[in-house]
Amino acid sequence: FTQISVEGSNTYLAGPSSLGIIFDPKSGDVTGPFDMGIDNARGAHGMTFIPSLEGTNSGQVLIFGGMRRLRMDTKRAFPFVLGNDKTDVLNDVVLFDVDTLTFTDLSDVSDEKMTAKRAFPQGALMSDGTLIITGGGGWPEESSPAYKQVEVFDPLKEGGPGFLSISSFEGEVARAGHTM
Repeated sequence: FTQISVEGSNTYLAGPSSLGIIFDPKSGDVTGPFDMGIDNARGAHGMTFIPSLEGTNSGQVLIFGGMRRLRMDTKRAFPFVLGNDKTDVLNDVVLFDVDTLTFTDLSDVSDEKMTAKRAFPQGALMSDGTLIITGGGGWPEESSPAYKQVEVFDPLKEGGPGFLSISSFEGEVARAGHTM
């Protein structure tokens, strides 16, 4: 987030970024910035690198969930408040192609979105190339069953990258801001 805004008695982190960069830890080189467009600007999102099957350094980065703005309550020990600000939480996904340096909003090309809107979600790459996405709930106020759901993204899904249809696959507790 790049701005702070005040609306009445509420303070928000706002101005989510639509820019991305590539950092090469071996060389120390930074490439970019690359702009995914203002409609895809976000903060509090998850990102996971999905390597290509050829075993090279190429691949895609899945950018998922996040928020347009985040309400703050500085009187609380944990100042982030998701609460009822659900309109600012996102369920869309964007793919960044490392080879072409382009972004693709999957909801624009195939209507692919996560089941739940998620802030601070986490993703883990599985050995078969699928990506497990968990968490992103409205903590600490809410423990909605939707945030127990685990979503599976398949970059090689027939018909194009997207989410697999699964049922009865959920975690024990709703979570956000966790690690995997």
